[in-house]
Amino acid sequence: RTPACHGLDAPAHLLNIPDEVQRAAMVRDHVNLMTNVAALGARTYVLHLGPRPAAAQAPTAWDAVRRALDQLAPRAAELGLLLALENGLPGYQATNEELLALVADYAHPAVGICYDSGHAHVTADAAAVLRAFSPHVVTVHLHDNDGTADQHLLPGQGSIVWPEVVAALAACPRLVHVETEAANCPQWPPAHDFLSHHDAYALYRRVLNPPGTAVTYH
Repeated sequence: RTPACHGLDAPAHLLNIPDEVQRAAMVRDHVNLMTNVAALGARTYVLHLGPRPAAAQAPTAWDAVRRALDQLAPRAAELGLLLALENGLPGYQATNEELLALVADYAHPAVGICYDSGHAHVTADAAAVLRAFSPHVVTVHLHDNDGTADQHLLPGQGSIVWPEVVAALAACPRLVHVETEAANCPQWPPAHDFLSHHDAYALYRRVLNPPGTAVTYH
């Protein structure tokens, strides 16, 4: 199964591109990939807004994001996809408050938020950010860090308070699925080590379904 897709995130494919010609090419490329992954059964498609603009350029950048969504959101709806705008790191993309305001104000049924636990933990309290995003979260990237950098560690190897995050996940009304983004950390098992992969999978199951809960994630 292919339930999710992280969309193109090279500089040429960020949503806040102000140039009309470049934005048209960006939208075309996203729509092409969206169409293909929808045929594979994807439900969500993650997008990056782009570098946070200087104050003087902010209105132009936000207008560019909205113009891109004006084209991408209707197509996503036709394909049965949910666009998921990902929360970023300090100095990159929007602040958590700006992202929340954008999605809430845009108010399109095919536009939601991708909650990245590692990014949230670097910018603020991971669980508090998720609770604020909750009405709009459609997909989740789960990984850990020590609060200083985006380290993509396995849960428990950093300082995220996972019981609080899991409780907040269970309260997200639009959540479709969660996925790991810890696979690029040094502690992740090599591809040929099936037993270690099984252990990592079991770890995520323990994080998401602690004893005494009946929460099911897909």
